[in-house]
Amino acid sequence: IAKAEKIASKSGADTIAVISGIGVRGYYKKLGYKIRETYMVKKLPRQNRRGKT
Repeated sequence: IAKAEKIASKSGADTIAVISGIGVRGYYKKLGYKIRETYMVKKLPRQNRRGKT
C-alpha cells in the first residue's frame, strides 16, 4: 500500500481509493483511510517534482 501511495502521490494524485471488504476495513483505517461509500479513501501528502514531502 505504501508503494502505491507513493507512486500515486508522485504522479500528482491528491487522494487514493481502494475497494475493500468489510473484514479489512480496520486495516485500512489504521493506515489513515476513511470510508466513503464502497471505497476506503485517503488524502495523500503533497510532493514536489523530486518526490520529497
